[in-house]
Amino acid sequence: MIDCTNPVDYGTGELKPATGSAAQLVARSAPGALVVKALHLFAGASWPYAGPREAAPVVAVCGDEPGALDVATALIGDLGGRTAVVGGLDSARQLEEAAGFVMRVVASGHNPRHAVPDVDPAPVDSTVADPALPTPVDSALPATR
Repeated sequence: MIDCTNPVDYGTGELKPATGSAAQLVARSAPGALVVKALHLFAGASWPYAGPREAAPVVAVCGDEPGALDVATALIGDLGGRTAVVGGLDSARQLEEAAGFVMRVVASGHNPRHAVPDVDPAPVDSTVADPALPTPVDSALPATR
């Protein structure tokens, strides 16, 4: 189940759940469902994306079940997007707060794409072993699919 909700007060950008996330509420409300938080920052009119792959939208997703993340990744790929897995479902609140941030920037009359720095990710060199850094197989390391 993909939770694409934005539990945000659209007037203020304030996140509605006082604790936790809407995605976690969905997971508690649907026992046995494999919940993935995804697609909440892109309006339906954003899809399908048919431009160059390197310019495709990157959809941040989170979830606890690898199989559910794979299904969400495939769906996003079918829509023309790319996926960045940012953690387990306990990361959903951060994604939902990002929606509030985007709404506040838009409400102030600005493009949210200009509100964050344009940063290229550093390549991960798997031949360098630094015990203080996560390795590519570390489940805490965000992955782009």
